[in-house]
Amino acid sequence: MPDENGEVTWKLNHIRPSGTRTDISAKQFSKDIFEGTDGRVDIDVYNNSQLGDYQLVQESVSLGEVEMQLATLGTNVDRTLQVAITPSLVSNYEEARELYNSEDGVLNNILKNN
Repeated sequence: MPDENGEVTWKLNHIRPSGTRTDISAKQFSKDIFEGTDGRVDIDVYNNSQLGDYQLVQESVSLGEVEMQLATLGTNVDRTLQVAITPSLVSNYEEARELYNSEDGVLNNILKNN
């Protein structure tokens, strides 16, 4: 929620240690957003799961307590996310493209219906 000056501070959590490519990119993203919004949006970067493990933070994102996260999607919030990790769901790249990228693929149907 913006303050009286129209400024906000958001939290971005990620699972990688300080100094890794993910951490460096997240900090650059934060800097670019700050500069691009003339300081109206400030993003605090929390590395190495400082705000909690990825499942806890994913839930916090869904509740609006944390604004962003760079991590694997946990299935604790939405069980339909398990479809992406189902063993033997596809047997080749063509089947995978059809599943993930087609308008009438299984994933799009799940997303449309939930």
